[in-house]
Amino acid sequence: MRIKPTNATADRKDAFAMWDLLGLSVGLSLLVLGGMAWAGRVGTDSRSVLCVANLRQLASGWSSYSADHQGQLPISGGGGVSALPDTWAPGWLDFSRSPQNFDVTTTLARGQLWSYVGTNARAFRCPDDSTGVRVGTIFNQRIRSYSMNSQMTGSGQVGFWNPSTLWLVYTNVQQFAIDEPARRFVFTEEHPGSINDDMMIVDMTGYPQSPGSWRMLDFPAAFHSGSGTFVFADQHAEIKAWQDPRTSPSVMDRPIVLNVPLPGSPDVLWMQERTTRAVKP
Repeated sequence: MRIKPTNATADRKDAFAMWDLLGLSVGLSLLVLGGMAWAGRVGTDSRSVLCVANLRQLASGWSSYSADHQGQLPISGGGGVSALPDTWAPGWLDFSRSPQNFDVTTTLARGQLWSYVGTNARAFRCPDDSTGVRVGTIFNQRIRSYSMNSQMTGSGQVGFWNPSTLWLVYTNVQQFAIDEPARRFVFTEEHPGSINDDMMIVDMTGYPQSPGSWRMLDFPAAFHSGSGTFVFADQHAEIKAWQDPRTSPSVMDRPIVLNVPLPGSPDVLWMQERTTRAVKP
């Protein structure tokens, strides 16, 4: 399912103040586009609507940040607060008692997008994400469900995966003038056992001609009846129903094994197609 972008507002503060209106607008779009397929599942689908609204708010903040920084994109980089604080969403998530799992003030509030989403902590978490950590008698929900496409980072640094000599790294919004913003995801939900830093890494190895070498490095979430939500550089959103059961490990309360071979997976291919493209010779 694809949800079209709305027109950008000139005043982002007013836009973020209209949080409920945004959720209602997206919800009506979903109902119109989805028709009766949404009937009978109001509880789950209302949370899906809010998840789309969250991702769209992050994408709007991402765009506004770029406009204020000469087109430079926010940084995805991970590694925890002490290692790399200047990213879109600092911090390291796991299932320990570390405050980085639940303390917004030392993590998200220090990030590049915090002010651009109106200091709205809800924008970073899917309503269907029930994961958390218990400290004493208090259960603390984890603060983030979403990760950014690792190929989109203002730093230009992507590590050892998808080397920039082979795969395009997006550092400036101007690059989309010659690319396809509607085909490049910016944010998505990540599986609770996979999410740690602020990046969603899609391994491009073997794309597209060698399906036998495809791998799932980071795993997407399937919070919404076996589906995951993505928002793209043109700010439209898509709800993707996963086809390969290997994409959605059932473990939700502890880390899962990452960087797993998934040869021939249609879900790996779908994400590869929407992550980046080969560098032209």
